[in-house]
Amino acid sequence: MFLLYSPSAPSHSQVKDPKAESTLDTINLTWVKPEDKVNGYRITCTPADAIDSEVRVDAEVTSAKFEALVAGREYQLDIYAVYEDKEGQKVGVKKCTSKIKIV
Repeated sequence: MFLLYSPSAPSHSQVKDPKAESTLDTINLTWVKPEDKVNGYRITCTPADAIDSEVRVDAEVTSAKFEALVAGREYQLDIYAVYEDKEGQKVGVKKCTSKIKIV
């Protein structure tokens, strides 16, 4: 099955209010579900030097965690709502990992 990106997808098919929190080597990402019923989400983390630079989660999940990242580096995190035959428009947030370990 191929998923198509739909640049003209209505805004109610997008996730809302993405937020990211970081530590020295992790970023935790959360979001609010779109109004439309989704099958799940695809989340990407760029630059792709994370162990898992893309994750997929079920429709009821509204968070993702990227680990083993580089300290002090900025990452672009993009969330796509996945529907039966297409993906919604991406919603993204940039976040830097911490430069020093907070104790």
